[in-house]
Amino acid sequence: MLDMTARQMIDRFADTSLSPLEYARSLVAHIERWKLALGALYAYDPQALLEAAALSEVRWQSGMPCGILDDVPVTLKELIATQDHPIPQGSPDSTLIPARANAPVADRLKEISAIIFVKTTAPDLGMLSSGFSTFHTLILNPWELSCNPDGSSAGAAAGYGPLGFKLSLGRIPVDPYYTGRCASPMTRTVGDAALMMNALAMITGPPGVGRNCATCPKANWGRSRRSSVHEPNAAGMSTERVLDGLGKTFAMRRACIALFGDVDAVLSPITPNISFPAENAGPTNDPERSFEHIVYTVPWNISEQPAISINCGFSSTGMPIGHQIIAPRFADLTVLKMATTYEVLRGSMPRWPQAPST
Repeated sequence: MLDMTARQMIDRFADTSLSPLEYARSLVAHIERWKLALGALYAYDPQALLEAAALSEVRWQSGMPCGILDDVPVTLKELIATQDHPIPQGSPDSTLIPARANAPVADRLKEISAIIFVKTTAPDLGMLSSGFSTFHTLILNPWELSCNPDGSSAGAAAGYGPLGFKLSLGRIPVDPYYTGRCASPMTRTVGDAALMMNALAMITGPPGVGRNCATCPKANWGRSRRSSVHEPNAAGMSTERVLDGLGKTFAMRRACIALFGDVDAVLSPITPNISFPAENAGPTNDPERSFEHIVYTVPWNISEQPAISINCGFSSTGMPIGHQIIAPRFADLTVLKMATTYEVLRGSMPRWPQAPST
């Protein structure tokens, strides 16, 4: 039952061959088998899931579902605001004030009756490429519990799906804006990512952007504007260095965009690493070499172009390996079509991690 895609689940809810409440109970039991092992969950509320599933069951049985994802359980990264839940950002230095409203992503999912019953954990400030957090418990990789799930969406990667779809910046509202940051679906299949996009890409409510992400760490811009170009600002860098870094960011963006004057799409690995120890803050665990492992992905974050990560096989030690497809900005549909073709040719995932014995 739990191996079904969201589309298959909805079809079975519709023909009443599967009870939403039966599915929810099975999911709760599955989470209990994994929960302590992975450290992937924050603000988990199984009772809310069961109560929402009971209401959904009545709607499906009467032939009146309330949205395209009625009773499909979903998770949100803990940096994405949901009303009344604090946003720890993986750090004990965060002020745990309950969010006053949902982020646009949360609102869109609720509008189509998806059930948000848990948040997924993130490393400190959502900035590490690992599962290391000084607020949450250590986040582990379900394929091998001694290894790291990578990051920054470490809990989501550990707890949910092998496919990540990073959209062109602007497809889904994100606020506060932060270069290279986006909100995107992580699912088991390309079809489920596309299905979720029907909701996430909708623009409703008041004009402008909403509250998608928690507040990002910022330099003291007031002091920076008053200082000379050689005087360090509150972040410990001179304004000259800050502006130089910003210039390099835009140079990277121009180079990535120019590449697609000659090619329609780029195929690449996701990372030069397969796995690394769970306790490490990154593959090298060296602050001076903290970006080597993201050389295949950070250009597309900076250039705001769509990219998708899809499983393409396994290492000799049984760890999943990702394959990346990138297209020009706003060619999100091209990425989805290519990924769908690849998924069909590859076939279904041959296996999933097995829950630890109790």
